[in-house]
Amino acid sequence: MGENACYFVSAGQARNVRIGGSHEERMLVRILCAAVLVALSQFVCALSANDGKSISFNIPSQRADTALVEFAEQADLTLVFRVEDVRGLNTSGLVGEYSIVEGIGILLAGTGLQPTLKDQLVLSINTVAISTRFQGDEMNNKKKGLLAGLAAILLGTGANAQDVSGTETIEEILVTGSYIARTAGDDASPILNIGQKELSREANTTIADISIHIPSNVGTEVQANIFRQNFSAGTASLNLRGLGLNSTLVLIDGRRVTQSGAYGQDGSSFVDLNSFPAIMLDRVEVLEDGASATYGSDAVAGVGNFITRKTFEGAEVRVSYAKTSDGPQDDFDVGFVVGRKFENTDVVFGLNYFQRDSLRAADRAFTDPDVFGVGFSAAGQPGNFVVSDLPGLTPDPNCEASGGFLRGGLCRFNYIVFNELFVPETRLQSMLNVTHDVSDNTELYGSLLVTRNTVDDQIIPPSLPTVIAGSPANPAIPASHPDNPFDADVIVAIARPFGANSTPGIINRDNNTTRFVFGAKGDIGGGAWSYDVAYQYSKNEYSFNYPDVLRSRLEAAYLGAGGPNNDETFNPFGLSNNNSATVIDDIRCDCVVDSEADLHTLDFVASAEFGNLAGGAIGFAFGAQFRKESLAVDYSKDFESFDLTFLVGASDYSTERDVSAVFAEVLFPLTDSFEATVAVRYENYEGFGSTVDPKLALRWQANDFVVFRGSVSTAFRTPTLLQAFGNFAAVNDFLDSSGAFQFRADLTSGNPDLKNEEADVFNIGVVLTPTENLDIGLDYWSFDYSDVITKENANTVLLAAGGPGNCAAPMPSPDLICNGTAFIATRTDFFNAATLETNGIDLSVRYSRETNVGLFGIDADLTRILTFDIQESATSPTLDVLGRRNFFTFARSNQKVRGSATFYWEGEHHGANVVVRHIGGYVNDGIPVTAEIDSHTTVDLQYTYSVDNIGLSITVGVANVFDEDPPLVATNFNYDTQTHDPRGRIPYVRLSKNFDF
Repeated sequence: MGENACYFVSAGQARNVRIGGSHEERMLVRILCAAVLVALSQFVCALSANDGKSISFNIPSQRADTALVEFAEQADLTLVFRVEDVRGLNTSGLVGEYSIVEGIGILLAGTGLQPTLKDQLVLSINTVAISTRFQGDEMNNKKKGLLAGLAAILLGTGANAQDVSGTETIEEILVTGSYIARTAGDDASPILNIGQKELSREANTTIADISIHIPSNVGTEVQANIFRQNFSAGTASLNLRGLGLNSTLVLIDGRRVTQSGAYGQDGSSFVDLNSFPAIMLDRVEVLEDGASATYGSDAVAGVGNFITRKTFEGAEVRVSYAKTSDGPQDDFDVGFVVGRKFENTDVVFGLNYFQRDSLRAADRAFTDPDVFGVGFSAAGQPGNFVVSDLPGLTPDPNCEASGGFLRGGLCRFNYIVFNELFVPETRLQSMLNVTHDVSDNTELYGSLLVTRNTVDDQIIPPSLPTVIAGSPANPAIPASHPDNPFDADVIVAIARPFGANSTPGIINRDNNTTRFVFGAKGDIGGGAWSYDVAYQYSKNEYSFNYPDVLRSRLEAAYLGAGGPNNDETFNPFGLSNNNSATVIDDIRCDCVVDSEADLHTLDFVASAEFGNLAGGAIGFAFGAQFRKESLAVDYSKDFESFDLTFLVGASDYSTERDVSAVFAEVLFPLTDSFEATVAVRYENYEGFGSTVDPKLALRWQANDFVVFRGSVSTAFRTPTLLQAFGNFAAVNDFLDSSGAFQFRADLTSGNPDLKNEEADVFNIGVVLTPTENLDIGLDYWSFDYSDVITKENANTVLLAAGGPGNCAAPMPSPDLICNGTAFIATRTDFFNAATLETNGIDLSVRYSRETNVGLFGIDADLTRILTFDIQESATSPTLDVLGRRNFFTFARSNQKVRGSATFYWEGEHHGANVVVRHIGGYVNDGIPVTAEIDSHTTVDLQYTYSVDNIGLSITVGVANVFDEDPPLVATNFNYDTQTHDPRGRIPYVRLSKNFDF
């Protein structure tokens, strides 16, 4: 049976009606189905006395569609359902004597299906609110009312079978990107919809796992490592089109949530995807063109809307375990959801516990520093020294005996073995959703989200590199130092106080999110208007410590004035096993950063229909929003002292701003096949001005098989609070003019004089439906940015300042932070780049076919970026950065081609699928001579068996079944951490159990 099929049973006879491809044909056949149902319902009206009697049922566990047919036949009632609503679902069976109401409740428990029993024993089944728009105004009110009543019976909207009041009461649904209810699939903008069924076909444990498999999500941050995500470990983000974490808006149930107190490597602010439980996720809708006119200025690249469960009967437990086939890394996840429908109230509560063990760099052969020579630091322990009577840098004479590596005449330190590719995480996430019907036209709703995530990551060596520089008159380490092997003054010491035989450094992170929503929605004016008003408060607290060394205390300890009594000497030479605990504690600093991001929002939206055009009534929505954003960062006293040998330091800051907006949206059904939607939003940012952003979206049903769609809009994005007023220190891996890597800090300050970004967004596409089983979508998209807010690239700043050697110049560049003649950090700022232009093509294919042995299907998505050009200033050349790692630019890694395809089969008790993912090759521009980075293709396999009579589902699978390593890249860890997964083959098992009560 195809997706557009009406299935009904009456008097023991089953019938199947297929619905044609065009909107009009589908509407006509649905009306005919409804008409037949009404006629049949009149026939069984005389049997209505049976609805309270006990009936003997004997229905085994089986597919939901077969079980429903048998239920209708044994109960001798009329039943209707849409095939697409029950596809892939299974029931637990029904044996014994029950009333119709009791029986259907037991049969469908845990499936998510919603039965509606009409007055004349007409039973309709649906999973979500199904929408139908009647187009054309040639029907008189009486006919419209009759059709509304018929469709209500067919589609299970809850209207009484005899409700033909003369007014259209069909409820349409909202889709992401619009406040006007419309028929599902009638979208003028491209929307990627990932539902429960799609999620179950993949090895998804967390919401972050889902995000990285979206082809349009490019250069995101979901892996913790010291080089590319050192201050946001344990978080995950969306980066649609590679336009920056700031440019994608993340919503929960269509509403905002606070940004994380953490920040990206480039100072980006984002919503943490790890802040809500996967067990509560119903579906994900990704709007892949701009939505600033609807949701706000930060929806430039699009929207990720994570929609949670609002109704659920019974309980469900999911347990999954995954472990890399090579190495000790594993993930354990258990989720629990319980729901109950009371007379007028729905309550759903979900809880997720997730634990991830680490994957150390030493567990993967491809991270070996000898592959490219990347990972051997000249700042080690043993270290390298400028000695008064020797030329250049001189290695410690006990280098190799003390665990060092002699490379290129220097004593080097292998810091890679101390780092982790995946860090240990623990997450406890909970969510409660409550809805209560006060009356037929008023509903109250509330939601509470509480998340407690922790990360204890060993992502740094025992200490970070230190550079202590003196002068011939005041050496860093005098010849009189008791452990000095040179018997001469050491002018400069480049070393790590704690070496290869010391305990690794640990960063402890606490990441806590709380969100509360309370609102009301309903109808007023006799149903002429609908409204939705809500208040939301959300808060994220992100706290971590960062081990470092106090410069003044280390300098004193080198001179014999260390320790609590200023009388101890620190030995940086050889193994330095003779250093006392007191002198070590005196130089060590566990620098703590506490950040808190808060968001208050008050939203109001109202919508109605008025007037008529050739295609039907005009839809109208308007609303207002007020929100207060705040961000406070508290650095510990040692951090604020700017006395750190590596991170240098940072200062406390606290800031907030108010944002207010009004918006309107109008849907014009100009003809039966052509509609236009116009939206406009006025938004005012305290201290940064205001903007008016419109959007025009068009949809044309050219014929039964072809739909054209397109949109054009403008966007306006203000600096984030961090970009305007904050400051932070980040770890960076520099590549100097000689081609050698330097591991230093980068101090970035906010810029209150930043201009606002502006963007033009364009999308045009076509949807082809050559058969009822096949949908093909093809879209061309374009984003034209100006005044793009970004952070200066630290590598570019270093090279422009003359490289590390500039610290020895008489007047060093102000963009460098030097200790004497030694380079220790760069100074960077946020700035407005001139332009960013990118465009590309998205292709999606959806095919499914029901056969005698089950359902076969293909879901495929492909993104091809055509151009990605940037210009850093009005006088700078335009750079083509497409298909490059972008080590020296503000752009992130991007590839010309990314895509995935899922091939699936679903039988009565069995299911299997194959997932193929592809990331195209690109260029590593992080070395003096560019090098190609290979493409990467992985294959996942999965099998599921359903034990229907006990509601148990067992899934086994293998992600990356051929154990493909990530492509080699000449960088730290030897792979691109913003693009590829280092884990290799990952077998997994997942159990799901439903309970009735």
